[in-house]
Amino acid sequence: MEATSGAVLELADHLVRERVQKVTLESTSDYWRIWYYLLEAAGLDVQLVRAQDVKQAPGRPKTDKLDCVWQAKCTERGMLRPSFVPRPRSGSCGLHPAAGRPDRRAHPHYSRLEKLLEDALIKVSAVASKLDTLSVRDMLEALIAGERDPKVLAGLARGKMKAKHDRLVEALTGKFDDHHAELAGCCWTRSTP
Repeated sequence: MEATSGAVLELADHLVRERVQKVTLESTSDYWRIWYYLLEAAGLDVQLVRAQDVKQAPGRPKTDKLDCVWQAKCTERGMLRPSFVPRPRSGSCGLHPAAGRPDRRAHPHYSRLEKLLEDALIKVSAVASKLDTLSVRDMLEALIAGERDPKVLAGLARGKMKAKHDRLVEALTGKFDDHHAELAGCCWTRSTP
């Protein structure tokens, strides 16, 4: 399953219909954010557990599918300790601005931009191979300038990216707000020539 807002919301609806009482997510990098915030917003009781704690619990199976079943059983028995997840500010999806200034070595601004987009539940990197393509650059500039409509943003695609319009709309559906735009603008002005 792709980690796009639409796919996660569809899963959330399914879990609510099935009367799932609790969802456990293993914290892996920032990948958990879209799942945590959207599932919680759908009214599900979501707990985030440290990957290290999960790996140390006895009897952990080796395949992803069996691992999920095992984590569900551990959740039912209360064997997993949930991590603290700070409440996001209004209009934010849990992003806390990083201290310091972007480093110009080896293009770390693209890494920061990608983390920022993922925090805003925008998964454009799942469709575009790089953030520095002309299409994505146009979309980022439009987001920073205030455009939020995923269809309008996807319409900025150029060349071969135009054929990916529907996937782009899905990937650009998120919770990008003015705060994200301000932070992206800081990264973007330092990253553009």
